[in-house]
Amino acid sequence: MGARRTYVMTAFVISTIGAVALSGCTAGEPAPTRTVTVSATPRALPPGDTDISAAAVCGQVSAVETITFNAADARQRGALGDEAYRSRLDAARFVYERLPSSGDVGTAVAALQTWLTDHPASGSALALDPDDAELQDAIQSVGAACSAAGSPVSISAASGG
Repeated sequence: MGARRTYVMTAFVISTIGAVALSGCTAGEPAPTRTVTVSATPRALPPGDTDISAAAVCGQVSAVETITFNAADARQRGALGDEAYRSRLDAARFVYERLPSSGDVGTAVAALQTWLTDHPASGSALALDPDDAELQDAIQSVGAACSAAGSPVSISAASGG
């Protein structure tokens, strides 16, 4: 049994020496310091400029449609109350009213914004009525313009199978 104990002890000593040697620890030398310089190139547009590209506008429409779809679904399942649902529709209207109405999808966006102006939100009604056929037609026209411009609108469902 003495030989086995010597073997285990020798293996332990060798592995400890190896670990210390590989770790780079040396007595009396300070650990090296690293200096990292980060320079960022601004990607945002200058103040007052707006990205009117189809990708930017249609991306915003996709985000809004995702929010409204998931809000309606959550409300129907009882996971979202009326006030929270209403706030999401208010936010969706806010974005639609401020989309750039120029560029590749500008005509369809302008038509949606005209519809919104002609149908102002009132305190008692939903900001965007999902059952309003004219509103849905205007939103679908923006979606069709986005598809034609190569930036189709997509919705990411948060629930379901």
